Amino acid sequence: MRPPFHFPEDLITFQKAWQQIYAELAQAPAEAGTTALRRRLIALSRRRAPCATRPRRCC
Repeated sequence: MRPPFHFPEDLITFQKAWQQIYAELAQAPAEAGTTALRRRLIALSRRRAPCATRPRRCC
């Protein structure tokens, strides 16, 4: 039997932050300025997946 798998704490923290920002973006009215929220999602994604944004510097 395998031991239970535990996700890294930084990944859990990232996922919670991403979901919170995404929920705020989903709740924002169409006429609301959402640029700041979208930029926060992009910044989080870049920190989490550097290979996807800069493939030549990775691996």
